[in-house]
Amino acid sequence: MTDQECIDRVLSGNTRAFELLVNRYQSGATGVAMAVLRDQHLAKDAVQEGFLKAYLSLADFRGESGFATWLYRIVVRISLRRREKELKRMQRKGSLVGKQAVSANVGEDRLERQDRYSLIESVLGSLSTNEALVLRLHYLEELSVREVARVTDLSESNVKTLLHRGRKKAQQHVMVKNAQENLK
Repeated sequence: MTDQECIDRVLSGNTRAFELLVNRYQSGATGVAMAVLRDQHLAKDAVQEGFLKAYLSLADFRGESGFATWLYRIVVRISLRRREKELKRMQRKGSLVGKQAVSANVGEDRLERQDRYSLIESVLGSLSTNEALVLRLHYLEELSVREVARVTDLSESNVKTLLHRGRKKAQQHVMVKNAQENLK
């Protein structure tokens, strides 16, 4: 079933059809929120709020872009607001936020996937928020440059610049990581 068919069903009263959209885009939306917030719990909350807002605003969805683009834009806005609130809260408390450790998985395939995931998260964590967000949307969520521009409210040329800068920094980060591993 296409996104538009799901939307039409939801608008016709079949609210369970929205579950398909949630299942389809929850992972991507979480990744987008993580790129901005860099905290798993805050990201999950932002995604939940994003889906709620999307559900409540579904009648306003015009279909000018894909549902994923529209949803990710909502999640980015919510995440940016939450990040600002969190920064203000941290400034008031004078505290620093620690990064959450990734739980260990059992099994060779899972460990390999976890290593790749950890490397990707490490690379994205080394970038600026905008660079990480743009790289995640373009490469992991497979949005076009135009769609990334719509989601982030950046110009297409700015998106291209951030992609270029982010790729260069990511390559440098991986090279440093590899050099450190070889020294061990």
